[in-house]
Amino acid sequence: MRSYLKYAVLAVDIGASSGRHILGFIKNDKIEIKEVHRFENLAVNKNNHLVWEIDYLFEEIKKGIKKCHDMDIYPVSIALDTWGVDYVLLDENNNLIGDAISYRDSRTENIMEEVFEKIDKDRIYFSTGIQFLHLNTLFQLASHIKENAEQLKSAKKFLTVPDYLGYLLSGKLYNEYTIASTTQLLNAKSKKWDRDLINDIGINPDIFSDIIFPGNIVGRVNDDIASNMNLIVVGSHDTASAVAAVPAKEENFMYISSGTWALMGVEEKKPNLSKKTMNANFTNEGGVFNTIRLLKNISNMWIIQEVRRNCGSSISFAGYCRLAEPEKPFVSLINPDDKSFYSPDNMVEAIQKYCKKTGQEVPQTDGEIARCIFDSLALSYKKTLDCLEDICEKTFNDIHIIGGGCQNTLVNQITADITGRKVIAGPVEATAIGNILVELITIGELENINHGRCMVAESFPSSEYLPQKTKIDYNEVYQRFISLL
Repeated sequence: MRSYLKYAVLAVDIGASSGRHILGFIKNDKIEIKEVHRFENLAVNKNNHLVWEIDYLFEEIKKGIKKCHDMDIYPVSIALDTWGVDYVLLDENNNLIGDAISYRDSRTENIMEEVFEKIDKDRIYFSTGIQFLHLNTLFQLASHIKENAEQLKSAKKFLTVPDYLGYLLSGKLYNEYTIASTTQLLNAKSKKWDRDLINDIGINPDIFSDIIFPGNIVGRVNDDIASNMNLIVVGSHDTASAVAAVPAKEENFMYISSGTWALMGVEEKKPNLSKKTMNANFTNEGGVFNTIRLLKNISNMWIIQEVRRNCGSSISFAGYCRLAEPEKPFVSLINPDDKSFYSPDNMVEAIQKYCKKTGQEVPQTDGEIARCIFDSLALSYKKTLDCLEDICEKTFNDIHIIGGGCQNTLVNQITADITGRKVIAGPVEATAIGNILVELITIGELENINHGRCMVAESFPSSEYLPQKTKIDYNEVYQRFISLL
């Protein structure tokens, strides 16, 4: 009988605030996971920009691999996923040029309008299918040219963050499909770089490498890091990996990948490049195994995370749920995507100023602030649900909430109540599990993604939330929310 650990795979999942190494393996017809390493990931101020400490991240990746070896576990493969849109540039010797600037840096604040003066907005969307956000790589690069055109001219390679970390592990240069799709530079239909668009921005398209798709082995990890370990490309964009782990047994499912952002959408076979989709600012990002993630970005747990930071972190996230639950619902509402909540100096003050400005009761206590946030997030989900059903011309019965945010039981219940849909919450570690699924499929331990999703449903607990009858006039509440948008 073979040892299950002989076929263990290692997922390195790095988000915008932390990273972790999680082992995955199949035991007794179920997927089991084990966290072996966790580390912080914080952008720092450097050279007048907010930047990621890439060298530090690579050192943490190596530490996690060493911890496995110290436990006498030797994974057969490793795969990386991170947040989207951020990038690095390399010179002719494949050394870094400059820093990996964070998408939360202020350099792109007013750049979209300047780009639209040069390149038609419709032309961008109908090629790439990506929603317009000033943090997208396209606009970051336009800002980069404006600030330091010579640096870009000297660049020989463009790599996203997980591509670069993969290069450091293996020595292989590549651009992975799902993360490349977040750049707003990839043609949604051909799944190749839009060289004309890249040229129009003022960048040499030759710095972009060939696209490689999830489920492929890039090569061996360098021997000085690990022996006999393959680097596999999975959904390198963390949302692509998270969606891979949705424990749905039906094809027409809706998901919310809930964390700092809420990525709410559906899985499609081809991009939806309609005028209606563009006007609703929905995005067509690449998914694993020839799928498209038609979704909307919603500013999500970032808001309560910042509230907690401003208040000294004395209250846990679960504590905010307990404080918010007894508060009167829907007294004060915010538009979570309003620019005032993107990166304020003080989130509590930003919420209070917004409520005062819009003529609402101003929340004062921790419970009132949290209730305002949680009610508003659920209403954002309702708005997105309505848009998706209109665009797709179909009804979605269940909403799967996955990722760390699915632990917010109050938001889950409010979402069920306001949408009238069953909410299925879990798994929490969806991104790492989706990463692991694709690795296991690639090495032949699972048949396909449907097999993997069924096994996720059997392997990890989930909770169901059904709509509850209340005396609240949800239509009135919803219309009040819509008036804020």
